[in-house]
Amino acid sequence: MRMNHILQLTLLLTMIVFVSMSFNSQNLTSNASLYPTESTYSIPKRVDFISDSGGRLISYFLPIGWSKSGKFAYITEPADEACGCYFFEIAIMDLVTDKLIWNWKFEGEDQVETIQSVWTKNLKLFENKLNEYGIIQLNEFKLQKTSFESDDKQYNIELFTESNKNWDFENLQTLRIDVKSQELGQKTITNYNLKEYDFVLEAGLSGHIKSPFEDRIAVIYYQVIRGWEGPPNVIKFKITGSHLNVRFKKHNKH
Repeated sequence: MRMNHILQLTLLLTMIVFVSMSFNSQNLTSNASLYPTESTYSIPKRVDFISDSGGRLISYFLPIGWSKSGKFAYITEPADEACGCYFFEIAIMDLVTDKLIWNWKFEGEDQVETIQSVWTKNLKLFENKLNEYGIIQLNEFKLQKTSFESDDKQYNIELFTESNKNWDFENLQTLRIDVKSQELGQKTITNYNLKEYDFVLEAGLSGHIKSPFEDRIAVIYYQVIRGWEGPPNVIKFKITGSHLNVRFKKHNKH
């Protein structure tokens, strides 16, 4: 009798352990989506932000992707002004605040280095940072127009500049970008002063890229900056963000 009792107790304990292990295994599986695996990334493609350089040097623009909270990652290949060098910068901007939250630069002394070699050598660093900020890489980017429609609302992006006639090259002193909507009103998304020795000769709008996760856009514009020793001048892209539904103000009609 005592032997049968011990056997029954052993079988009961075995069943309890088995059920417990099975439950924990299922629970871990069901919660796996709460802990996503880290993403991997590949070298992004260049996107043309200006149709005609007019013989000026261009800094290349390679967008990587967006986070679900308005962060935008991209690569810049700055123009080489007769240095024979290769330049590279990867950056993450928070387009809610328009703040640069992380960047890393490479300045090669010769053109032996390429985007492929820089990317490969530093891939672990790049992937760690892109994952840290939740950047999801997109396969294709298309620069959309400055006048566009979204969710049955009409929008127009406008850029305003003012030159200083007292400066040697009469270059730009102020720059402002507004977003206007027939339905919502308008707002200023960037507005700043430039210094004389920033040598920004002109500026223009390129277009916008919309986030796939929210009603937010990255507005791409460019500045033409006087060359180090004069022409050829350099064209650099700039980025500012805008939500498509908040902070608009309607002007009262009199």
